[in-house]
Amino acid sequence: MPEEEMGKDILIRGAHVILPDKMKPILGDILIIDGIIEDIHIGGKIGSRKVRGLEIIDAEGCVASPPFFDGHMHFHQWSISSSCVDLSHCRSMKKVLSLMREVEAGDVDNTMFNRTGTLIGVDMDDSLFRGPGKIDGRVLNNTFPDNPVLIRRICGHKAYANDNAMDLLDISDTARVNGVLLEGDAMSSTSQFSPTGKTLENILKVGRDKLYAMGVIGGVEIINEGEIDVFNEGFMGMGGGLRLVLSIVPEDNKIRGHLNSTDMSWSDPPQADIREDQPPPILFSKIFMDGSIGAGTASFHKRYTDGNRVDPIISKRELIQLFAECSDKGMIPMIHAIGDRAISQVVDVVDNDQCVRIEHAEGCNGTLIGRMERREIALCVQPNFQRKWGKKGEMYESKLGEMGLSLNPVEDLIKSEIPVCFGTDMMPPDPIYGIFQNIPWEDHGTASWKNSVINNLRKFTSEAMRLSFAGGSGFGNIAKGMKADIMLIGGRDGLIREILLNGDRKIIDVKI
Repeated sequence: MPEEEMGKDILIRGAHVILPDKMKPILGDILIIDGIIEDIHIGGKIGSRKVRGLEIIDAEGCVASPPFFDGHMHFHQWSISSSCVDLSHCRSMKKVLSLMREVEAGDVDNTMFNRTGTLIGVDMDDSLFRGPGKIDGRVLNNTFPDNPVLIRRICGHKAYANDNAMDLLDISDTARVNGVLLEGDAMSSTSQFSPTGKTLENILKVGRDKLYAMGVIGGVEIINEGEIDVFNEGFMGMGGGLRLVLSIVPEDNKIRGHLNSTDMSWSDPPQADIREDQPPPILFSKIFMDGSIGAGTASFHKRYTDGNRVDPIISKRELIQLFAECSDKGMIPMIHAIGDRAISQVVDVVDNDQCVRIEHAEGCNGTLIGRMERREIALCVQPNFQRKWGKKGEMYESKLGEMGLSLNPVEDLIKSEIPVCFGTDMMPPDPIYGIFQNIPWEDHGTASWKNSVINNLRKFTSEAMRLSFAGGSGFGNIAKGMKADIMLIGGRDGLIREILLNGDRKIIDVKI
């Protein structure tokens, strides 16, 4: 059925509903009238006279949950990256270069190369390589002498470019020495080749529909200050459809936000009524204390296994000044801090006169958790990272030794008094990947979900919205009188069956 023909008067029948005050799904029907939850009938069916003429969704065997709100996302960058060469499945540098050559030769079709003449590979994860492999500007110059070539590591904090690409990029002089781009140079590299106009609108629309298929209806979008106008034009051109707030990476420091980080508390933060049909409001300012573990630029007290140790990017004095600038400009500091040294430096300068939010916070220990509990600090952490790189023999252990196996004490954080929400950082952009990994879907039905799963789900729904100031009008919960934002998850396979935003059914036909 075409989306424009889908009505707003709907009965979801026979779902296991996640309610705000319950720790397990409860069997019931959900009645939606004009996009609002009119009734939730527990334990039986709503009478036939009341539902006559409604569109009925058979939800037997499904869990009805609020949709995901990704507390830390890069929708613009990720959507553009999907038009580049996907290197995520490569297991050697030889395969990376071979695939890039195939695209250059025209043997593999690629939208970005066709439209821009620049060959961009993304999501290379060298922690998965089975053998040694070296890449730098010299290698890329020799392999690709004719076209601009850029290869970005999956974390986004490290990239490689040949001389032809360097000539097109606005980057620091130091990056030109060996073709290795780190931190700001790496993170801005892909977007500098971003298409605009109708091409960008179409790319964003495809990305939006992919998010629907993963149950995501919004989040905190992180974007460079200079890209806001282009992004907003593309967002409105694609028809909106995501409930977003913006966190900007400052460039010119000309942008003002909509919040005051002083005189507020994370226990009861102000909430805005975020609209999916309007340009997203600017609520956060992104500050980088360090880089990533995969790039070897996260700041820990202990050395990496290769002997290196990295200082935080900015000093305590600079951080205090940035906090003051955020207050003046009406934004909440959103601080990227992964290593325990970087996190500790943030905690040292935070007092109870200003709210801040720390992103990732990998490397937290009991001492840091205790110190954060006594300050106005909230956390947005990424359970996807632990699943992807945190097991025995994987990247975290390879980079950091034994310490790498305990970087993400998510359960301890949830049990603490620190306000915590979840994000994906879009690595991968699928919330289910991280929080539902331990459910044996084939053995248990919908009513057998563990309390921990419901807790984790809320960190990706109601808590993610609350700690992103996007929980106005009761968003993030299934309750009478609230807007009908609902997703149906297959109780035995974890697949997203349906997603409703304001009672509108969104078509899920995109393969992920």
